[in-house]
Amino acid sequence: EAVLSDGLGSVRIDPTQFDQVLMNLAGNAAAAMEEGDRFRIRTERVEESTGKAAEWTGPRIRVEVSDTGSGIPSSDLDRIFDPFFTTRREDGGTGLGLSTCYGVVTGAGGDIQVDSTVGAGSTFTIDLPEVELEPVAHMPPEVADPTGSEAILLLEDDALLGRMLDEGLSSLGYTVYGAMETGEAEAILRDHPEIALVITDIVVPGRSGADFARQLAEIRPELPVLGMSGYRAGERMPEGVVPEGLRFISKPFTPVELAGRIRRILDRVGSAPARETGR
Repeated sequence: EAVLSDGLGSVRIDPTQFDQVLMNLAGNAAAAMEEGDRFRIRTERVEESTGKAAEWTGPRIRVEVSDTGSGIPSSDLDRIFDPFFTTRREDGGTGLGLSTCYGVVTGAGGDIQVDSTVGAGSTFTIDLPEVELEPVAHMPPEVADPTGSEAILLLEDDALLGRMLDEGLSSLGYTVYGAMETGEAEAILRDHPEIALVITDIVVPGRSGADFARQLAEIRPELPVLGMSGYRAGERMPEGVVPEGLRFISKPFTPVELAGRIRRILDRVGSAPARETGR
């Protein structure tokens, strides 16, 4: 559930790092929730705060991330942002997710706090100083109709991100086959010759997504491949990491950006079947 205020001011924070903060908080919430629980992101402009943010003067922008999951024991709350401290040892938690959130937020001059009750869920509150800046709008080229009926192979080793992408693309009409490593992706391609596009993370377990893309360029040159990269457009990538000429989209990206990019690729290579007008 998103409860987002209109007309919020600007904050000064690296957008890629802040997206990682939200993903880390969402991942923790997902691990704590069961069927029927709720996850919410709320934004607002506030004049007063508690904790470190109470010392500031002027308004601040608040981002509140909450869930109705299992909650955090009170004995753990004082250590919850410490590096390598985790309450999720049974599922391989590293203890770095929340410490990363703390570092990113405080490094931007903000404050992050948590309130939690066992059995009732957790709320993480991020306050960032409002600054006098004009927001920079990134408006990707629009696609009149982002829907499709093609089959897509998605190679992504992050289970949470993979599930989100799968649900988003499926809602647009695509058939999505998911894989978490290159061997699994190869098997899916053999079994589903109808696949019209491969989307792959550059770094995945086993043989890299980049090597997988190189192999596809040799054995199936007609099959378009879209790489997902943590590098932003214009940044210099380490030599040899990404195959020359590979299409790629920089993480993080919005659903609109991804859907538009997919539609343009499929339409450009002529692999899209005749589409119904008015969809």
